[in-house]
Amino acid sequence: MERKLSRSMIEVLSVKSAREFCINMDMTPSISNISMITGFSEEKILELIELDFPTCPSSPKKKSMI
Repeated sequence: MERKLSRSMIEVLSVKSAREFCINMDMTPSISNISMITGFSEEKILELIELDFPTCPSSPKKKSMI
């Protein structure tokens, strides 16, 4: 079965791979290190992270025990 990946999904996967590479090489997976590995700008990496990890609209409120 053939699966076609979108360009943004390929970019997200490359950022994830760069992060894993940093971890395996005992480097800090910082945005600047990931940028050097992937060749993407830091702004592009932040956009891709937002695509891959969308923020929750609202988190459930915890009941306080006062």
